[in-house]
Amino acid sequence: HQHPPRGTSATASSTATATPPADAATAKAAEDQPRGSATQASPQKHADAGGGIYSALVQTVRQWRPLLRSSEMRGVLGLNAAYWFALSGTQMTLLPLMLADADRFSLTPAQIGGLFAFQSAVSVAGAAPSAWLADKVGPGRVLAPAMCTSASAIAIFPFAETVPQAVAVLLLWSIGGTLLGSAPTAHASNIVGMQNRAQALALMRTAGDVGLLSGASVVGAAATLIGSEAAMQTTASFLLCSAASYVLLRR
Repeated sequence: HQHPPRGTSATASSTATATPPADAATAKAAEDQPRGSATQASPQKHADAGGGIYSALVQTVRQWRPLLRSSEMRGVLGLNAAYWFALSGTQMTLLPLMLADADRFSLTPAQIGGLFAFQSAVSVAGAAPSAWLADKVGPGRVLAPAMCTSASAIAIFPFAETVPQAVAVLLLWSIGGTLLGSAPTAHASNIVGMQNRAQALALMRTAGDVGLLSGASVVGAAATLIGSEAAMQTTASFLLCSAASYVLLRR
């Protein structure tokens, strides 16, 4: 039998001991890197995310441009924004404050909630008839009368002195909102083609959101300056002017 030269096994053993495993070498290399290198990719990720958002916005604006060339579409968008502006400013902001006013109705939170529930019940009961009417005569012909009905209720409400009178005005207010219903969205869908319908709905939602976020602050600030009654009637006048402008635009 031939034996390996002396020191061979020791050399192999020392070599195996001196050579670290792959995982240990990777960990050692990671430790040797500067501490800031691990976070160097973070700004790049933020930049990529920002660029993606900007690209999406640019693409959205490009898709909306053909829709905005239609005067009918612009009219529906303006009417939708005006309605949500008035709704957030009057019904969502001023109405609860006026109902709780000790010098007028002095209603409790439970009673105010009951009145809002009453308006919701009217909307639920009238949803099907209003949809039938919009299908019968066309959603475009329902918009202006519904807006005028709501504007009339908003203008009349400051003259209500008793709770029954307030309930009657709120009933008229609910009828106007129920008549409007989904008519703006349906009319916008009818204006554009099938391929642009999703973009038209998104554009309608955006216009409504702009009116919603601006109405509460603008009408609330106006109420602080000139009083809730005057602010509510001014908003009603704005809503009536918007409806009249839409009717004139369609001719």
